Amino acid sequence: SLGESSRWYAASAPWNGSKAATWVEGLCADIPGASTALKWLARKLKYCDPNSPQQATPAYITMQVGYPGLSDLVDVAAKHVAGALCGTSGYGITSKYSVALEALSVAVGYGEDNDGMVAISSCLLPGKHYGGEPSEVFYKASINHADGTCQSGNGDFGIHSRQPATWYASMGRALAARPLRGDTSVLV
Repeated sequence: SLGESSRWYAASAPWNGSKAATWVEGLCADIPGASTALKWLARKLKYCDPNSPQQATPAYITMQVGYPGLSDLVDVAAKHVAGALCGTSGYGITSKYSVALEALSVAVGYGEDNDGMVAISSCLLPGKHYGGEPSEVFYKASINHADGTCQSGNGDFGIHSRQPATWYASMGRALAARPLRGDTSVLV
């Protein structure tokens, strides 16, 4: 368990599950008509279980909307998460994942902003104010799910809504400024 002085940060978390997690099961089952980009994404992000290639990995199954116990996490997270990053663009920062995550976003048909894998309504925690500046503790950025891992760094041109690496650095600076008391941080 985390001590009282610990801080919990979340990045692109699907607190209410992900419609894409259900949809990718079909990619593993090799549904007809799946685009080359989506099949590439399924392999690259290891959606399919290597021991049972026609099925999604257990990790993706537990992210499906309605998975038992998943909805209980929202209350826990709303109470304990000290900061969070959520994405609103399937395409995000131009990278090798952009086309595939945008294709996944379109194929899943979220009907709302999403990061390609997680709908914004599933990522946002209730009672928290999310802003578009990377210095904000709860940051809503124009990035995709892969961008939340900083594999492509920050977006070009210094656009504040496309700066995930700056958000992580800002959270790190805030933690470093706190007095040391055996603090720990956890990122999910």
